This record gives sequence, structure tokens and C-alpha cells, in this order.
Amino acid sequence: MDSNSTDNTIRLIESSDLDNVTIISEPDFGVYDALNKGIDVCRTDYYLVVGADDILSPTAIENYKSAIVNGNMPDFIAASWITDGKLCLPRKGKSWIKGMSAVASCHSVALLIKKSLHSSVGYYSPKLPICADQLFVKRAMNEGASIYVADFVAGNYSSSGMSGTQTLHYLVDFYKSQIISGENKYVQTFLFFLRLLKHIRKI
Repeated sequence: MDSNSTDNTIRLIESSDLDNVTIISEPDFGVYDALNKGIDVCRTDYYLVVGADDILSPTAIENYKSAIVNGNMPDFIAASWITDGKLCLPRKGKSWIKGMSAVASCHSVALLIKKSLHSSVGYYSPKLPICADQLFVKRAMNEGASIYVADFVAGNYSSSGMSGTQTLHYLVDFYKSQIISGENKYVQTFLFFLRLLKHIRKI
């Protein structure tokens, strides 16, 4: 999925030795609109989100393939990832504090997703331009989605994207996703104001 970019992205993909690749380059209404379009044309049982500034490890795809078999085709496969030089582990912490990563993993790079989940849980919500992934993953887990935790590092997730640079928008979106996914609204409101104070210089 390419948002009508003007750099060499399309030329690079077309010149690469890749088979069975569908390229869609057109304007969209944000990353989740682009992802929803990609899901519609996806011809495989699973998909993996990789942003333009993320890096997969050389063995990530083979490791995910093995995990599909070992996990008996679960709805999610959660791996570890690296952000800003720090190793992050899946399913650590409490969901009322950490959200999606506490019940699964990092949406980009470190979470393989079964496409059929979208038939029951729905697509990424356009109402949450930064945290629609948080809502989708938590909804799926709340509805009983199966998950397999794999023992490998999938790659590097960049903190230079919207969630890492648009602090206020991210905090508001994260707050909304937590409330919608069923977390206690009073606790989440308290945490929201604590996070605002913590990141006041970035806002």
C-alpha cells in the first residue's frame, strides 16, 4: 500500500525480485484506510504490517511460518521487537496500562494477524487515526481470539511515526481506544491526565 508517494518506493518494489506482489498506489485517508484496502486485496491467510520506517529481521518470515504450524494456525502470532534499542516482549504488563502490547504485541513488525479475524471483529476504525490497531487487537482478544507467543525477535519498530511524534494526538487516541475496549473509564481518565503531565514538554 503506497499513498501516491513521489519518492522511489514503487520503482524499488517493481525492480526487486519479488513474486506475487500486489502494489496499490493511490491517495488514502490515513494509515488505517490504507491497511483496510490492503486487507481487502490480501490473498493469504495471514498478514503482517510493516511501516516504511520499520525493519524486519532477516529470519522473521521463516520464523512466522514456523510459528503458524507450531501454534496450530492461531488468530495472532506475537513476537518480540526492538524500539529505540530496547528489547520489548509480548504480553507483558496489564492491559489497563499498556493496552494492546499487554494482550498481544506491537502491531507493526511483531504481530502476525489472521485475515479472517476482520470478518468477525471488523476493520480498523477510521475514528481512531493513530490507535485503531489498539482497538482492533483488544476487541479481538476480548472476543476470544487465540494467540501464540513465539520466541524470536521480529525486527525494529520505529518510534518516528505518528504514535511516536504526535504525542497529544496519540494520548487522546489511546485514551479513546482504552475506553471503547472496555477499560474502566475513571481509571483511564486519571491515567490520561497523568500521561499529559508526564509528556507536557512534548505537547
